[in-house]
Amino acid sequence: MSELLSLKSRKLVALGNILLVGFMTPGIALADRPADAPLRSTEITQPAKEFGVMTDMAEQTKPEDAQRAVELIQNAGFNLLKETVVIDAGNQGFLDINSTERTKIVNSLEAATEAGLPVDIAMEQHAWVTVNGNRYRPPLRPYEQTGFCRVGAELVHDYPIIKDASVGVEPNNSPFWWPQYVDGKDAVAQPYVSLLGKCYDILKAARPDDPVTVIGGELASSGNDDYTLDKGDHSPSKEIANMCDAYAASKRTRPLMDEFSQHWYPLQGESTLVSHDSSTSRGVGDYQILMSELGCFVQPGKQQQLPKLIFGEGGLPTDVPRSDMYRYRFNKPLKTSVAEGAAANYIVSAIHEVNCNQPNTVGLINFQFVDDRTSLNTGLVMPPPDIRGLSSAFSGLKMKLSYKAVTSELSKVNSGTDCP
Repeated sequence: MSELLSLKSRKLVALGNILLVGFMTPGIALADRPADAPLRSTEITQPAKEFGVMTDMAEQTKPEDAQRAVELIQNAGFNLLKETVVIDAGNQGFLDINSTERTKIVNSLEAATEAGLPVDIAMEQHAWVTVNGNRYRPPLRPYEQTGFCRVGAELVHDYPIIKDASVGVEPNNSPFWWPQYVDGKDAVAQPYVSLLGKCYDILKAARPDDPVTVIGGELASSGNDDYTLDKGDHSPSKEIANMCDAYAASKRTRPLMDEFSQHWYPLQGESTLVSHDSSTSRGVGDYQILMSELGCFVQPGKQQQLPKLIFGEGGLPTDVPRSDMYRYRFNKPLKTSVAEGAAANYIVSAIHEVNCNQPNTVGLINFQFVDDRTSLNTGLVMPPPDIRGLSSAFSGLKMKLSYKAVTSELSKVNSGTDCP
């Protein structure tokens, strides 16, 4: 989604330096939450499926702030933290994590370990060569791909709390993988399949006694399939077929992945779950279609099992009440924003659908816990008041309707009462 660009290209640092103190609700602090508040995930039986949140809010410079962020996530009932690990080309072209960001990532992983909150690291390709303003050349050369995978493997080796490792971000989306086409032909599938295969081997070897789950795909929910456009990209349906063809043409005899991630951002105007059987976009309502399309990864002498499906990133931007605009820095709502109540109903429906009606889907992840104050507000909580230069700017957060609805739904999931 193009509206995600400004956020992802800044590494999703919605609350990078914000002190997370507590919700704006008077009298309710994290230390003395009421008896009917959602239980921490360490206090409940872990469900069979993963319902998580993708956020970098736990990547804090101070360990205590990372711990508080993890507590907020667990208090809401989520059982997985998905966070971004941006892998840059550093000095002399060596691939690594920026030193400042590494400190924050380590703090988040330490906090998650202490709390027992499993982590999915989203290994994001970034900043090899910038072209056309904001497009990033992905790791294409063999040594680049090996280096990219080894950075993630180092974290997997050092932190057993990392349960999943997602390889790449939206390779079918031109701002995150460029070029998409060369001479009118797909230029994504072959190098991405090569990258995914290398990462599968390297990540699995990093922890052989407790192997990490390797997640591939991470496809954007829509695309135009038009090589003539400057921003031509690929729909998920088309790119799945391209990936399968590239896998078949390769000499690889090992599996590519354990799970396939499909992003689930609704198309403009959608506020309920729908099946895109007449288009090439994909979302939570397309389970049967995706199961059919993913079947092409099962190939003789190669991958023997159908990859599990996870809806690895998605959400709905919500309208901001005029009385809360002082919390944000954008002047007009996104074209795709909907009323808070509609967003709440959509997310709850998606969780229920995945939990009760999709046996081969292993989970669903909401993009953001706290709204980004500058570009995208798909979170469940409004950011602290934006009073620049004053410590009171970080005095608290405000729950949205979606927070209350999602925590209630997750309580049913966690207690085993969600499905009839």
